[in-house]
Amino acid sequence: MFLNFVFYSLIGVFFIVFFIKKDHELAREGMVLYVFISVIWLWMILVFREPVGDPGRYVLELDFIAGLGLDELLSFDKVPLGFALLNWLTALVSTDSAFFFSMVYVFCVVPLYLSFRERFDKVDAAVLMMLYLLYPFYLSGLGNIFKQGIASGFMLWGLTCLLDQEKPKTVKGIMILFSSVLFHSAFLIPIFSVIAWYVFFRKRHIAWALWLLGGAVTIAMFGLSEAVVTAFIPKDIIEDLGFGVYFDTNYRLNGSFLLLNYVTGFRLDFTLFTIMPLLGVLYVRRKVDLAVSDEMIKVYCLLSTSYFLLCFIPYADRLASISWFIVPYLIYFYLSKSYMKGMRDQLVIITVAFHAVLMLDYNKEYFQWLPF
Repeated sequence: MFLNFVFYSLIGVFFIVFFIKKDHELAREGMVLYVFISVIWLWMILVFREPVGDPGRYVLELDFIAGLGLDELLSFDKVPLGFALLNWLTALVSTDSAFFFSMVYVFCVVPLYLSFRERFDKVDAAVLMMLYLLYPFYLSGLGNIFKQGIASGFMLWGLTCLLDQEKPKTVKGIMILFSSVLFHSAFLIPIFSVIAWYVFFRKRHIAWALWLLGGAVTIAMFGLSEAVVTAFIPKDIIEDLGFGVYFDTNYRLNGSFLLLNYVTGFRLDFTLFTIMPLLGVLYVRRKVDLAVSDEMIKVYCLLSTSYFLLCFIPYADRLASISWFIVPYLIYFYLSKSYMKGMRDQLVIITVAFHAVLMLDYNKEYFQWLPF
């Protein structure tokens, strides 16, 4: 753990020095290099650990899928098809946990980086990657929730293609966005959100999306989410979003689940974590050029609305994290499009400066296995 703290402290110092001098080409290349080193270091930390907990269950699943023929694999419905294929193809080479974790890591990191490159040059993309490396919801995808981690990267990549008003890449965006569903069926929610955006919200003022989100928060606050949603959508369809096991009575009575004392329904902490970044982005939006697109904010509101309407599901935070995943991108995008770039730079410096501390505290579960 101490070595990890020292490493991230040194990386943070050098990155910040280069970031302050980013007008110089050498400093810009140095930033990219240090982000690459951070990506490699995190890869080593995550792939060579003992496969226990969720990663351990994924390895057992890998061993099972390795014994399937291709025809059996295509009819195997316990795992989303894309993730099943990734398991199967990985097993053709090796069922070693380190190799499997490496493949998952690549499928998490590469789509995310490519989503940044749709809008930014390699330096800004590297800065965003640095920010995501300490973002808890990204680390949980890299370290534990593999299917959602992979799907999240494809989701953001698809959204950046579809919502780019300057150079929209519609066909590419649709294909990539649908790819996310191949790794987690809950990512039908972003697809439905994009459809709603295109049909109803695309040409309407942002206030429509904000009012919709406000209505969903109110419904959740009064404990009416389940009654409202199940009045229109059968519960078996909701369970098909990839959360069916959480509705199983035996699962709910399982000791490990009960120990978590998971609270469903309206949660003030999740609400604040959803609303506060949005308020910050809306404040920045008032300061920027009106030509800057509001479309990503609208989609964020639609994704967040889905969470509040489905907050009665156990582990509903995994639905909330679909919208939370795009928060760093959303903030960086708006701060980069205005005279408030100074605020963006300060935010980056402060965040990276606390990188090592976060690794020791909030994200420490991924580094506790280190012998020093």
